[in-house]
Amino acid sequence: MPKDIEEPNVMEINLSEQPMLYINLSGNLGLAALKDIADKLSDDIEGISGILAADVKGGLEREVKINVDANRLKYYNLTFNDITGNSAWRIAFPRKR
Repeated sequence: MPKDIEEPNVMEINLSEQPMLYINLSGNLGLAALKDIADKLSDDIEGISGILAADVKGGLEREVKINVDANRLKYYNLTFNDITGNSAWRIAFPRKR
């Protein structure tokens, strides 16, 4: 063998760990609603005995954009961290109405 050849990389493949099923969701519900359905379906599938994992690929990740007026922050004696910390708390623990 040539001197500069790399060592072979040998891996054991367990066919029982390979994907068995792909599910594609589509519809006129909107991307956020479809993502919610996919997440719920994934949780339900993972609850089945013998299922190693059910992963959701693609879709939208939720995000929150906060635009802050520096003059108003100063007026109310607040910092940007005050705003983001409070917002994160409200997102993590929403009030029930």
